[in-house]
Amino acid sequence: MVGRVALGLFVALAVSPAYADDQQCAPLAKIKALGDAHTHVTPLTPGQFNFMRGFYLALPPTLQGALPGSGALLIERDGNEGGLILWTKGALACRPAPVPKAFIAALKQTKTGKLDDDGDEL
Repeated sequence: MVGRVALGLFVALAVSPAYADDQQCAPLAKIKALGDAHTHVTPLTPGQFNFMRGFYLALPPTLQGALPGSGALLIERDGNEGGLILWTKGALACRPAPVPKAFIAALKQTKTGKLDDDGDEL
């Protein structure tokens, strides 16, 4: 099912005017508009972004590369076994990458910095 979501998002990004040959990007507002009762678009907290940044930079062939964005979004759909990570660059969301359920669980457990009364990162 993650494959279908990734394919649909890839098609949406590929036909976007913000698409460039070296990356798949779409307007951030367009991606956020995908959110509904069953599709959740969540910005990563600073701690989660740092977790994602470390994971991304540790994987070949990106060891010598730069990060593809200054933030990231997690997209989840109820009933799916995984989700998508999109890097954010200003007003763009780029390079969708499918992630499995176990990765999402680890990402959601990552907390740094100040927490609110419910234990959520500020």
